[in-house]
Amino acid sequence: MDRSLGGPGSEHTLLQAIARVNRPLPEKDKQWGLVVDYWGVSGFLDKALSVFSDDLPLDEVLQKRDTESAFQALRQRRADVFGMFDSSLQRHNIEPWILSLEDEDRRAIFQSRYREFYKALEQLLPDSRALAYLGDFAWLRRLRREMFAYFSSEDLELPDCSVKVRELIDRHIRGEEVRTLLEPIPIMSQRFSEEVQKLDSPRAKASRMEHAIARTITVRLHEDPAFYQSVKERLERIITERRSQRIDDTEELKLLIRMREEIVQGRDESASSFGIPEHAAPFFGILRRDLPESQGFSAPKLADLAQEIVECLSDQAVVDWHEKEDIQRDMRRRVKRQLRLSSCPPELLDQVTAAIMDLARVRLVR
Repeated sequence: MDRSLGGPGSEHTLLQAIARVNRPLPEKDKQWGLVVDYWGVSGFLDKALSVFSDDLPLDEVLQKRDTESAFQALRQRRADVFGMFDSSLQRHNIEPWILSLEDEDRRAIFQSRYREFYKALEQLLPDSRALAYLGDFAWLRRLRREMFAYFSSEDLELPDCSVKVRELIDRHIRGEEVRTLLEPIPIMSQRFSEEVQKLDSPRAKASRMEHAIARTITVRLHEDPAFYQSVKERLERIITERRSQRIDDTEELKLLIRMREEIVQGRDESASSFGIPEHAAPFFGILRRDLPESQGFSAPKLADLAQEIVECLSDQAVVDWHEKEDIQRDMRRRVKRQLRLSSCPPELLDQVTAAIMDLARVRLVR
């Protein structure tokens, strides 16, 4: 802060500086500012405020921090977040802590309590009493990061803490920031299996696979609806069998590993067996799902139909075609023509055409 506060307009400069520091920035999770007076400029505050109002008491403009209340709030917020976990858990093994957050609602509660603990901590810093809580916060910060990696969920929250708090952790905490157990490796990566093997128990490994597969289904369902809907239903059956204790964690893990291998392969094995190119396989999946084999729609017939439909759509898929209704209308007409030539039942014509067009908007975008 500028020490030259005796000239014209200096009162305004002082108040403006304090206002800028104390300006809340919700988008950066900044709720308040902390003014540290190194040079004794606070002695000018009475004079500065008197310039703008003779009747406004200083206490109504600036409030001193009630550090005792802030400390009690910090203790309570710390108790709230750690109260979610069994008191017997030790910090040398983070795996049980993560598993205790397997329920999605519990993860949401943890997120909320973590943020409240952080806000209370930052409000009291750099008070020496707050420094004693940095180790707890560093542990929760690590747990939060591992949680997002383990459950394959995106961290859409604000940054976990400010630069100031990170610097204090680095300065005052030694040995708390141990190596990360898990990296946020996508399930399609060759390194994913290595990440799973870092976990100790079959329950932890199976749970990690469950959430990674579920996340992949959510992200890719629109790219290949028939294939990923089938994967989703199989995953739900496996989870149901495990919860009803018809299979144990080890057996579930074996089934999930096989399922991941199919996902990595990227398409239904039957599609490749009929010589269907990769870009046409999702269309084959929709046709096989929606057109009954009992009505003469054999797999070889549907394989040919899928490739014919993709060819006719590709010819029409100009740049930004999905925003041009006249082109989409012509595409729908061509798809229906191909379906009619293949003896598609009239009651299924609109349904199958709509499914194919939805997929084309994803797979044939230019």
